[in-house]
Amino acid sequence: MILPKEMDASELEKKVSRRDTIISVCVFLSGFSCFAQLYYFQPLLPDLARDFHLTASDSSLAVSFSTLGMVFGLITTMFIADRISRKQLISVGLLASSVFSVAASFAPFFGLLILLSAAKGYLLSGATSVSMAYIAEEVSERNKGKIMALYIAGNALGGMSGRFISSWIGAIWSWRIASVSIGLICAFFALLFLIFSP
Repeated sequence: MILPKEMDASELEKKVSRRDTIISVCVFLSGFSCFAQLYYFQPLLPDLARDFHLTASDSSLAVSFSTLGMVFGLITTMFIADRISRKQLISVGLLASSVFSVAASFAPFFGLLILLSAAKGYLLSGATSVSMAYIAEEVSERNKGKIMALYIAGNALGGMSGRFISSWIGAIWSWRIASVSIGLICAFFALLFLIFSP
């Protein structure tokens, strides 16, 4: 009788480990997407200034309003965070913000672009505000620290990669194509999170 019990425990251990691995990849992609979208306009500010005939300080509003939108979003989200499932809130936030990133590339005037940036930041707050809670609730006790660290690494890498990718694409083509590209990449990551996260 001992052997089957040991086999059951081993099987359970494998399932928990596999589940934690899936969650670790999903939250990494979530963190990456959030910060890539939040900061990808930073290296494109000279292009925005040139295209919309702005000063350097005015063009920086594209990034500032994204951050401001996230601040208001975080304040709002704390009232609804426990009424909606963590996965649903993160998935909707990532997907919807990706739509706004793509939409921003078609903005005919700068005022609309900063409004779209603010809306994008607001939506991203839904994902960032509950990600730690999602990890705490879904991950086994022994792996929580590692996966939280991986999520934070995704944030940092996303912020850096978003700037690098948009700068590279913007230099070859245009800031509009860079914005569409970031939006599509992050939409793909959001779909992976929606499909595979437990």
